[in-house]
Amino acid sequence: MAYNLLAIYESEQEQNYNKWFVMDENVYVSDNVGFTPPFQFSVPNEDELNVTALSSVLLVDFQTRIEVEILGVLESRGFEVYREENVNYDTVIYPSTLAIGDYQGEYFLKFKWSGGERTSEVFSMCDMSDRIKIEWWHNSNFCYPNGHFRYKAPFKFRAYIPSTIGKPSYEYSEKVITRAGIKFPLQQISFKLNKFVAHLPEFMVDAMRLIANHDNVEIFEGTRKYVVDEFLMESPNWLERGDLGEVVFEFKTDTVVVTNAKKKVNVEYVANEGTCILVSHICETLLLEGSSDYQNFQYTSMETGETVALENGDKVIIQNSSNELNFARFFTGPNRYELDIIENPETFFDANNNKYYFAPTNNGGATMVKPFVSSVSNVGVDGLAFGESFENVVVDVWVRFDQNGIIKEEKRGTGDSGLLKTTGVPFEWDDSILEVQLRTSSFNCPLFSIGTWYGIDLTGINFMQIENNFIID
Repeated sequence: MAYNLLAIYESEQEQNYNKWFVMDENVYVSDNVGFTPPFQFSVPNEDELNVTALSSVLLVDFQTRIEVEILGVLESRGFEVYREENVNYDTVIYPSTLAIGDYQGEYFLKFKWSGGERTSEVFSMCDMSDRIKIEWWHNSNFCYPNGHFRYKAPFKFRAYIPSTIGKPSYEYSEKVITRAGIKFPLQQISFKLNKFVAHLPEFMVDAMRLIANHDNVEIFEGTRKYVVDEFLMESPNWLERGDLGEVVFEFKTDTVVVTNAKKKVNVEYVANEGTCILVSHICETLLLEGSSDYQNFQYTSMETGETVALENGDKVIIQNSSNELNFARFFTGPNRYELDIIENPETFFDANNNKYYFAPTNNGGATMVKPFVSSVSNVGVDGLAFGESFENVVVDVWVRFDQNGIIKEEKRGTGDSGLLKTTGVPFEWDDSILEVQLRTSSFNCPLFSIGTWYGIDLTGINFMQIENNFIID
């Protein structure tokens, strides 16, 4: 029985294509380029199966059988082995909210530790733009025999299905009382029942039948999003080819109209503030040196608009007249700010404004910054962005460029933050680019920090500079 969409087996021989009645090597679980499907699975934590000592995760090319070690990459993107008290199993969790590279094609995963090994079902990484996406998660742990799914933001299961939503049915029901032959409605309900059909193997049906048991389901088709109130899956109609069943899915959304509808309470499912990265210091707010709030040892809450007095020992960020950001503590008796030393690679969170900063490598112990580009170079058709960001995050390189006199912005490259200080993050280059910017993501937060724009100095990247007088140097 597969509870995980990306089924996990004890050996490679259990993969779906190895079954005698499968007519070819079709791969059914898919995700976007560079993304594995999100997964969780539980393993008994007996001594010989203690996966807290996990030593290797291999990405295996299904066609060539070439193996690539990706444990370190996964760990920087939220992979963990979790053990809850009073249970006899460990849970392996990976949310897959960030790409692990530019992988395309068919792969599977091998998990290895000193006492055992597990193998995933085969999956493909390719363009998913023409498929329905289903995401589902629960408001608490979701238990199944000998294990459970731990739902904690940002983890959600997702499935991409090659199908189209259409041919809905329209249902109507009512409760009435009859007096003197006349009906008096007490309640009338009308709703639209959306449908789509998919051809699925048994292991995917096993996992997707559980969607109906989850608190939260969202379905995406193109640019349209459905927030699902009720999700239904019919029993498969097994086709002549042995491993596939035709499955009809139905779901209700807010198309339900009822005279006495009850209020639906939505549970917010986002990362807690300050948890996008590992933070060294949580600061109450950012204060402008010399401002009224600064002089009165207070700040204005961005959430309520009320004035909040600083308390003894509070940490704050102070922006001085040179726009440098300094780390300080507020003390009473008498009221004062005392600057503190900032050491690389310390990180800071402004809780009032929900912003993150870090100490750059050569800051001299005084200032903190947002991710920045320090220089840009080009090699052929590729550009390289150098600079600095938070550790163990992913940075997207965005550019501003001139297209026939219109200034536009777009993403041109992606890479691990560690590349900024070494080989540079590559991005697609052309001579219309005017400025470059870093936008930063972690496994927990798709986008949590946007840097300042860096103006391109063409003389530094093998181009001639046209000055304001339009003379070419």
